[in-house]
Amino acid sequence: MGSLTRIGLVQDAITTFGGSPLAAARHVAVMADRLTLIPLWLEQGNALHRHVAGKTEGWRVGGRDTAEVADRLIAAARQENLQGLHLFGAYGHPLAAALAAAHLELPLVVSFRGTDINLGIFNNPRLLETLAAAATACTVLNGHQERLARRLFGVRAPVFNVTSHVNLDAAGVAPADLRLPRPVVGCVAEFRRLTGLDVLLEAFARMARLMPVSLLLVGPLESLEATYYSRLLDTYPARDRVLRTGAVGHDVVAGHMAACDLMVFPSVAEGMPNKVLEAMAVGVPVIASRIPGIVELIDDGIDGRLVEPRDARSLQEAMAEALADRELRRRWAARAKEKVAAVHTRDREREDWLACYRAAGLLP
Repeated sequence: MGSLTRIGLVQDAITTFGGSPLAAARHVAVMADRLTLIPLWLEQGNALHRHVAGKTEGWRVGGRDTAEVADRLIAAARQENLQGLHLFGAYGHPLAAALAAAHLELPLVVSFRGTDINLGIFNNPRLLETLAAAATACTVLNGHQERLARRLFGVRAPVFNVTSHVNLDAAGVAPADLRLPRPVVGCVAEFRRLTGLDVLLEAFARMARLMPVSLLLVGPLESLEATYYSRLLDTYPARDRVLRTGAVGHDVVAGHMAACDLMVFPSVAEGMPNKVLEAMAVGVPVIASRIPGIVELIDDGIDGRLVEPRDARSLQEAMAEALADRELRRRWAARAKEKVAAVHTRDREREDWLACYRAAGLLP
């Protein structure tokens, strides 16, 4: 095999928590033998930056506005001799990637992730239309996003619904020593209204009045909503039963999940949530919102439970049902673990990406 195709992987920011950066790192690993993917982070600064894990070098190309970011992307693409650009999430200054690709006459792959399309359709639909028009190929995370891309954004390029795999050795996951009274209900997120924290807290308060139960919140509060939720949690009536970890490394998240009796994900909008897949892979029963991105993962009553979003009473009733029935939880968890192992495989995700890059003309 000759030299590998060199592609710039345009990402919003360098961060250690959240679904998109984890998915980007997983993507680089999955494609390592077929492509050289150079991270281009839309953060301030334009010096070569070594990733905190010490494994990935890339460029910080952020700037004051889209024009400056585009200029820096063009400069980095020329220095790295890139043959294409891949916009991995429409965050930050995503239009800069389209401008750079057009200026350099390079193929552009656009990957719509989660909130970029779920909220972008309301906040900035013209931007999504522009990115869709500029794309040589597009990827989405679920069937709902694919329908939006085709019918509302007028995507003319091929659209690929890419399967997500779980980069996790479930058999080697040891439960964390939480020292919490059982049963323990857990949730992993960058907590905000979009992830349903207000609904979860209301539902858990109802539960706490009925039975002894603990709540584990793994992850930080989203910065713009941190003040509101910090005050809410400080005065929360069941605060003595809540453990907050704050931001933690991804390497310890699975152990925290494994220590729970039940994982709950009451999100309002999702793409293809890694946290739900990982909970299923670890073998912890899941209750989650009936929304696009999650309904593709869970068969209600078969391998988990789905509840309507923003419905604290239904969430509380579902949690009570699950915690009262150990056999039900065992059955959900076993079936979910089997599904993830059979469907959400590395090989399947890899084949989806290969098809996308071929359609974009970046692979033979």
